[in-house]
Order: sequence, then C-alpha cells, then structure tokens
Amino acid sequence: MSLNLFSQQIAPDLFGGLAALLYLLYLWLQLRSEAIESFPNRRVAALIAPAIGMHLIYTVLIVSTGSGIILSIWSSAIVMTFVAMVCTFYLYLVQGYRVLALVTVPLAIISLFIGLLLTPADGTLIDQATVIAHVLISMLTYATLGLAAVQAASIIVLHQRLKKNDSTAFVKLMPPLQTVEATAMHLLWLGVSLLTLTVVTGLIFRWDFVQQGNYVLHMGLALTCWVLYLALICGQLWFGWRGQISARLSLLAFAILLISYFGLQFVFGYGT
Repeated sequence: MSLNLFSQQIAPDLFGGLAALLYLLYLWLQLRSEAIESFPNRRVAALIAPAIGMHLIYTVLIVSTGSGIILSIWSSAIVMTFVAMVCTFYLYLVQGYRVLALVTVPLAIISLFIGLLLTPADGTLIDQATVIAHVLISMLTYATLGLAAVQAASIIVLHQRLKKNDSTAFVKLMPPLQTVEATAMHLLWLGVSLLTLTVVTGLIFRWDFVQQGNYVLHMGLALTCWVLYLALICGQLWFGWRGQISARLSLLAFAILLISYFGLQFVFGYGT
C-alpha cells in the first residue's frame, strides 16, 4: 500500500471515523448517566479532547489539497461543526453549558458520518488565496452565529419554563438566566464581527462576481442579515434589548443567514 493512498483515502476515514465514535461514546455515556449534571468534567475532557483533535485532522485532510481547498455542502458542515464543538466544550467545561452539547454533538456525528460516505474529490476546488480566506471566515461566522441562535432558542425556552415554575431537567442543566443571556450576547458580538469581515472580504474579493450578477442574491441576503444583526446590537446597547425580544431577532437574522449560505452554494456550484 502506497503512502499516497494512505494519506488520501485511508487516513481521512480513520480520523473521521474515530472522531465520530468518540463523540458517540461521549453522547452515550452522557445520556445513560443517572444525572447528566453530575457527569464529571475530567471524563468529558478525556473523551472530547482527542475527538476534537481527530476532527481537526480529518477536516484538514478532506478540505486541503496541494493547489487549494475543496468545499462541498458536507465538508463545509464538517468545518462548521468543528468550530461549534470547540466553542461548545469551552462553554461546557468553563461555564457549565451542558445542554448545548446535546445539540451540537449529534450534529457533528451526523456531518462526520455523511462525510465519510462521500468521496474526498466531491466538491468545488477553490485555489485563490483571497477566496479561500473569505470562505473560511464565512465558515467561522456561520458556526459562531449558529451557536448564538441555539443560545437564543434556549433563552426563549428558559423564560417560558421559569414563568411556569417548571423545574425540568433542561432548567437544571442551564446556568443562571443572566449568564445565559450574557454568553449569548458575547457569541452574538463575536459572530457579527466575523460577519462584518465576511461581508467586507466578499465585496472586495468577489467584486468581479458582483459585477457579473452572479453574487447579487448572496450578497444582498448577507447585507440584509448584517443590518439586522447590527440593529440587534444597537438595540442591546442603546435600548437595553434583552430576553425574548433579542432572542427572537437573533433567530430571525440567523434564518436569513442560512438562506444566504445557499446563495454561496450556487455561486461556487456546491452540490451540483
């Protein structure tokens, strides 16, 4: 067996499969424990640290080539879930956000297993350094704002549960509401900063596509989303928007961002 065959076919599947299995093992141990909130952090770190490391290696192996990067719908999902997993388990281990992992870990497992079923060559080759930078920043943006959207949904549910004095497992697993809202705001601000950089690099590096009319829909939706997020941040700073109002606006803006992502697929021919 040649080294080239191992590096191109076997190694990616090996690292991706091991990452998915470790995530699956974590999820199984987490769910079978009598009290999810008592699942020790040292056991979480022992499983998740190597899983995230293998996830990173797998991502690099399937995306990078000698002449650029290859992106498809699922390889993009793998990049975004890697970022989401890093953020999720930072929040888990540092601030005790245990519920978030029950959302992001299954998504990571699904993206990895589906990625393993696809051939590495599936996707579109991007060989311009400026476009590569723009696309990777976009992936970071989607992942960060996706976590902010999950936090927003958690805030809405948490408000409803607290109003009903409902002490369900969900409420017990969540940090105090003030901490949840503060973390959601920090994720939102980070995501909007990345989105600003995404819009700027898109206008600069893809201006030729804009002039040809191939990028208008995607950039129009991205700009609309950017304006909504800026309005949300201004509302938080100047009018004290918090709670469900801020959470609902965040979910609306992220829904538009998802539509904008499909515009990116059409520009680069993802999935075609």
